[in-house]
This record gives sequence, structure tokens and C-alpha cells, in this order.
Amino acid sequence: MPVNPLTDLASSAVTPVAVTGVARTYVTPEVSSSPEATTLYGDATSGDPEYFRITVNAGDDIVAGSRLKNAYPDIAMLNPGDEKVIFSSAPITRVDVVLVGDHEDTADFSVTEASTEANFRAAMRTYEFASTDGVRQVVITASEILDAKQVRLQINGAGDA
Repeated sequence: MPVNPLTDLASSAVTPVAVTGVARTYVTPEVSSSPEATTLYGDATSGDPEYFRITVNAGDDIVAGSRLKNAYPDIAMLNPGDEKVIFSSAPITRVDVVLVGDHEDTADFSVTEASTEANFRAAMRTYEFASTDGVRQVVITASEILDAKQVRLQINGAGDA
């Protein structure tokens, strides 16, 4: 007769195991010193959104803009309707994001493949985590394309603090 581990806990066939792990807290990033986990990218006049380019721990706007424009190095891509988890051995303190589509509008955080590096910098959104939060992974979720040609992007960090 098979052993049911949910009801036959005293059975010799079931061995209790201690489960250990590290408790993680979700951390909301800041944009311009204000907590912000969700941002709308694009709008009805911005054309069709295609995908996001994301870089982590670029250090400053110049490096981040260069990475996002050239899609190299250390770039993650994310399509609308998808989710990506980025892990790091070092604390994540900065995440830069830009929406690439068929129309450039830096006010809506969107650029085209042909946009200049300066416009990539102008359009990118920078999310910051405190180094004391101990964020070593970020979960980035993009909604499906909304009616107004917008995509909602949510970023959460998982920290040790």
C-alpha cells in the first residue's frame, strides 16, 4: 500500500527534512528619490512598442545609454507580456530601461533602433535600489500592449534587508 506523506507522517517510509533558506523581502526601487515600482511606457502617439532593453548596474547615465543603444554588453531584452528575473552576485543598485518601438518620444521613454545614443539616455528610465537593501535579483514584468499603445512595466527587487 502506498504511503501518503500528508496523512501517514508517523510512517517509517517518511523522513522529516529540515528546510533551510534565506528569507527575501521585496524592495521597491526609487525614481528621482520617490518610490516607484510601476511605470507606463509609450502612448497612443508613440507608435507600436516592440520590446524593452534593460541594463543593470551601469554605474552612470553615459555607460547606461551606451549599453542600451548598442545592445551590448550586459543587456537583457523583454517583450510585452513577458517577465524576466535578473540575478547578480553583487548588489543591484541601478536598473536602466528603455522601450524600443517604431517611433521616438523620449517623454514616453521610447526610442527606435536608429535613435542616437543621446536620445537613448534621454528616454531611459533609471530605477535605483539602496546598496543596504542587498538586492541581488530583480523581477521585471511587462504587461501586454494596452489600448493606448502603452506597456506597463513593474520592477521589484528581492533583498536581504
